[in-house]
Amino acid sequence: MTEKYTIRPIEEADNQALFELIQRILESYDLAKPGTAYFDPELGRLSFYYKAHKNAQYFVLTDSQGRVLGGVGIAPFTKGVCELQKIYLDENLRGQGLGKKLLKTALDFAKEHYQTVYLETHSTLKEACALYETCGFVWLDKPHVNSPHSEMDIWMQNNLASEEEK
Repeated sequence: MTEKYTIRPIEEADNQALFELIQRILESYDLAKPGTAYFDPELGRLSFYYKAHKNAQYFVLTDSQGRVLGGVGIAPFTKGVCELQKIYLDENLRGQGLGKKLLKTALDFAKEHYQTVYLETHSTLKEACALYETCGFVWLDKPHVNSPHSEMDIWMQNNLASEEEK
């Protein structure tokens, strides 16, 4: 990663910037719909959400001025399984390897606490799907039981125990 960007754990001061970034990105993909993160009741309070859950963490990507330009979260899902949540990157930074660095940071955290990472996404997020595949995620035929994201139409998982370093 270039020196002008930093990945660090979320702080309370990041909540509003992340809220705005995530909603803006979802709007750009026509995903400002119920059943997506757009209407997640915790979206404006992510620092509190991740702090309240054991073995959970949200990481933010900031520039040298401290502006929040992306983020990714890991939270418990079921026994031994965590969920990759809310990975977003400012559209002006895509294609520079920063999304992969965010994802690797999240996966490194997940390896410390879980055997498997599960995620849900949407078919319109083609760049994200390609990123997940390059980082060891495989496609599933259906969502895990009790999935809260009814609008999502792609489900993937990564078995961390068998993952080779990418």
